[in-house]
Amino acid sequence: MAQIGTLTRGDDVSFNGRIRTLNIDTKATMRPIPKEGERSPDYRVTPTGSSWVQV
Repeated sequence: MAQIGTLTRGDDVSFNGRIRTLNIDTKATMRPIPKEGERSPDYRVTPTGSSWVQV
């Protein structure tokens, strides 16, 4: 399995780092989210900084 990012655990329960692929190179944060069900995700990944859509 390929590694597409490097994350480090912060002082709280979140992870901060960088995600890099052929098309993406961005800083990202993974924060825990409340469980809504048995199959719901444990973390939400959000970009850090600005992002935009090119039309």
